Amino acid sequence: MYNLSIIIPAYNAEKYIEKCINSILKQKYYDYEILVIDDGSKDNTYKICEEIAKNNACVKIFHKENGGVSSARNMGIQNANGKYIMFMDSDDWILENSLNKINQVMNLNVDKDMYIFRIVENLFESNTYKVKDVIAKLIYTELINSPCSKIYSNKIIKDNNILFDTNTEIGEDKLFNITYIQYVKEVVLNSYNYYCYNQDNSNSLTKKYKKDKYNKLMYVNDKAKEITRKYNQEDIMYALNYIRYKNIFSCIMDLSHKDCTYTYKEKLDIIKKMKKENRDLKVKGLGIKKSILVSLLKIIPSSILLIICSFVHKRKVRR
Repeated sequence: MYNLSIIIPAYNAEKYIEKCINSILKQKYYDYEILVIDDGSKDNTYKICEEIAKNNACVKIFHKENGGVSSARNMGIQNANGKYIMFMDSDDWILENSLNKINQVMNLNVDKDMYIFRIVENLFESNTYKVKDVIAKLIYTELINSPCSKIYSNKIIKDNNILFDTNTEIGEDKLFNITYIQYVKEVVLNSYNYYCYNQDNSNSLTKKYKKDKYNKLMYVNDKAKEITRKYNQEDIMYALNYIRYKNIFSCIMDLSHKDCTYTYKEKLDIIKKMKKENRDLKVKGLGIKKSILVSLLKIIPSSILLIICSFVHKRKVRR
């Protein structure tokens, strides 16, 4: 058995996949397997991976019909043989010698069930925490959102049949993490930042307009509330409510996306509907800036909100 299974879903990733895999193969730590799940790519992704695998026994290539990143990661989970699991996206890479450093952190905190790296030091100190003491903060700081920069116990995943939700391609990562963390008593948080994101991938889902984004984000938020109800903690509810408001703000910004075809009146009706459905949510103890965001959504008229969000969206696009 390997210590670490590194799962990489890949779809039409011929521009990036070699750099991604090579960033692992160049490590000075070798107790790992790489599982690349080709999710029905139409380019040369599979051929590139096959060539790499010919000379590297630790690289295992799986091919499937296109079903989305969640189904690809799930195939990786089902075939993972490592004690721990780590996820990467096919257009990203890790720093030199980072697996050694990760292993050092794990050896200092032996047999923990979750390791979260890349934390912001002014929000958390690098340490071991009881999950119930930090889960609310992990939610509202959105450190819980991505599966990258995290190490998971393969046993916990398999024993509890934890998989990525294939019913949504928005927020599925957060839902996976919240589902997983309910089976964890202690989590190791560490500031080491080994994971490098590719900011230039125009095919990224985060840059595309999704007409059903609001409904899917609300679905994820509702599921997260259902899962975390067992903790019976108000701070978790407030954190999820804040994220819900932030999601709404994001959806209003998307109404200014170049691919959005709604008329001005339809946009105002959509905003009014979102505000009405969420007007009674309570948020406390999250700081002035976060409170301002919530107040904007509650108090400001829909027409003014649309102007503000349109301005913010245009600024983001220019960057």
